Amino acid sequence: TMEKLIFAALITTASATSLAADAGVDPIVIGGSEQETSLFAGLNWTFGAGGQGVSARVGAIYTDTEGESVTGARTFFDYGLMDGSMRFAVTGLSGDTDLVGEIGIGYDFGGAEAFGLLGAMGDYSEIGAMYGFDSGQLEGYVGVNSIEFEAAEGAPRPE
Repeated sequence: TMEKLIFAALITTASATSLAADAGVDPIVIGGSEQETSLFAGLNWTFGAGGQGVSARVGAIYTDTEGESVTGARTFFDYGLMDGSMRFAVTGLSGDTDLVGEIGIGYDFGGAEAFGLLGAMGDYSEIGAMYGFDSGQLEGYVGVNSIEFEAAEGAPRPE
């Protein structure tokens, strides 16, 4: 079934996260701009109209950092640890190394609907909201993750 396929993808992504961390791959630096793609994992607490509970989040994040400025994208799977729900999302990122805004779209496999996502991230933390396009339900979330935003090495610092 689709749930088993998605669960297998979650396990594969989590395993790859561990392998990537062990590999110690350095980011690519081009003209003071530093591009990096890395895997991450986290835990979120979801609350609101659609229910509440803890979910595990695993995915990949791409960042392009120039000085303190950060842009990029991220994709992730959420697995509800209490209800077995599964969600997938793709987002765009923009901000600085202290606070990065995020906007995107995703799909809730349990509710069989697309949703919009708006959020913010800092080092090892995130907060945001999801809006189900069919149900009209609004959910919020707060969480912790393994993402850290660092200034590009060798890039000039803003004054």
